[in-house]
Amino acid sequence: MKADRIVLMVAYLLAAVAVQASTIYEMDRIGRLPDDGYSYAISINNDGQVLGSSMPYGANDVRGAFLYTQTAGMVDIQVAGQFDLPGDINNNGQVVGTADSGFGPRNAIVREANGGLVPLNGLPGAYDSYAFAINDDGWVVGTSGDFAVVWEGDVVAQLIGGTAGSHSYAMDINSNGSVAWVESLYTNGQWVGTHSYVWNQGSNTLLQALNAGDNCQAAAINGSGMIVGNSGRHAVVWSIDGTVVLDLGIGAAYEINNGGLIVGVREDKAVLWNPDGSIAADLGALAGENVPSTAYGINDSGQIVGAAGYDEYQNMEAVLWELVPEPSSLLVLACGITGISALTLKRRRAGR
Repeated sequence: MKADRIVLMVAYLLAAVAVQASTIYEMDRIGRLPDDGYSYAISINNDGQVLGSSMPYGANDVRGAFLYTQTAGMVDIQVAGQFDLPGDINNNGQVVGTADSGFGPRNAIVREANGGLVPLNGLPGAYDSYAFAINDDGWVVGTSGDFAVVWEGDVVAQLIGGTAGSHSYAMDINSNGSVAWVESLYTNGQWVGTHSYVWNQGSNTLLQALNAGDNCQAAAINGSGMIVGNSGRHAVVWSIDGTVVLDLGIGAAYEINNGGLIVGVREDKAVLWNPDGSIAADLGALAGENVPSTAYGINDSGQIVGAAGYDEYQNMEAVLWELVPEPSSLLVLACGITGISALTLKRRRAGR
């Protein structure tokens, strides 16, 4: 029986090693909507639904919005003047963004999974409102009247931060309701720097800079309260208490999943970092030599979305990176499963 336990332990270990060892990705081009010049994918939920923008040349601030799945392909969800600027998609298929006709005020919007549009009411007297992220409970974060806010339903539930005369943006909200937000500070009409904070349980904590004078830009927060963004020119990871956990080096970090995997850009190439800060995969290599690429989103299954150059002018196109098992990992996994199956069969026969 001792030998059986050892065999079983080794078999399970081999299977686990196979799963952990695979960090090979393949890149698929999502494409662009008809007659558009470029596109990018910004968010992917755990069902593999991708949200992004597809735009004609010279679109300026008005940008088309699309949803993509591998079965349905790319679907245009832009409603001119009602939903143009996509922000985020949650695991329920709800999408947030901004209505922008190109004239007049901009308004934060929720697009329900059935396609219905729900405008979000801004702060009293606010001219523009933007929605940037939504969690699975339907809480939306963004900015209204230059203040960082949280919406519950269609009304502002929390004004979480901001200074009059400056510009503040709530960038992301996790499942616990913690919010990563950014404040660009102005004095006498002059920009004087950018600070970032995490709002948690009603209080704000300043995210520490790597170096004195660094501008800090938070981008995303996961379910554990780990925050990614930038301090100066370095991609960084902060804990919910505001301290720097990892310095990822020169680059930009845009998203972190609940497993701690981080995506962003390094030397103009999309990159995936492990939770310990080591590089798990050079995603940019799949786009081709001297071709820029950026990874903007990752789900809990490790699917990654972003954009990569597609022509000699380095125009960008939405892409999806997917994890594929290494042949060696498949062999190890097969050995592990075979070991488990053989031992199970042996025990069944012995019990007859």
